[in-house]
Amino acid sequence: MRIVRGLFALLLAPSTLVAASLPEKLIGTWIVDRASVKNLGLPPSCESIRVRYEPSGETLNESGGLSYRSKSRARDAENGLEVTTEPYQNNGKSNCQGLSAEYFFSHYAATSHVEIDGNLMRFYVLSKNDGRFLLYKRL
Repeated sequence: MRIVRGLFALLLAPSTLVAASLPEKLIGTWIVDRASVKNLGLPPSCESIRVRYEPSGETLNESGGLSYRSKSRARDAENGLEVTTEPYQNNGKSNCQGLSAEYFFSHYAATSHVEIDGNLMRFYVLSKNDGRFLLYKRL
């Protein structure tokens, strides 16, 4: 009886995390290209940014000392994908720019435009129209 009540409680519990399978071309571990970090004027400590997308939508992000998990969804968009991520767990450390986790997540842009060409990914920082992007390479 306790198990049934527990399962029922889980079913009724509000959850904003949405499991979604991601497109095959997005799946894998991506590391940032050092030249694109420099081109955007980011500090050298940002040259180790990496992100891993799992088929289930589970995503692991690393930036400086900050490591966080999120759920990601993707949909087709103009010449690429619109990727929406919802962070749900982090280690509380500062990111590669020295921004506290609290500050980083209070200014977090949940949706980004991404373009993938083979083993290269352009991750637009603000919007595609802005034109500024980080280039990632698939490991």
